[in-house]
Amino acid sequence: MHPKEWRISLGMSQAEAAATAFYYGKNPARAWQRWETGQLEPPLSVVHYIEQYSMLCDGPGVWLQDWLEVRREWLARQ
Repeated sequence: MHPKEWRISLGMSQAEAAATAFYYGKNPARAWQRWETGQLEPPLSVVHYIEQYSMLCDGPGVWLQDWLEVRREWLARQ
C-alpha cells in the first residue's frame, strides 16, 4: 500500500504518522511528506516501526517494498 494511502486510511496527519514511527526531527511532518512523495528515503528505523505498527493493526500495512516503489516512481519522474 502506498504510504500516503495508508496514513489517510488511518486518519493520521503527516506529523502523527511520523510520531507513530518515533521520528521527531526538526520538522517531522515535512520529513514524512518527502518520504511519501519519494523525494527522500525514510530511515530504516522509520520503516521498521511502521512495519511493526502495520502488523499490530487490522487492515493494510506499509512495508519496505512499498517505500522502495514510491522512491523508484519519484526517481523515474526526475
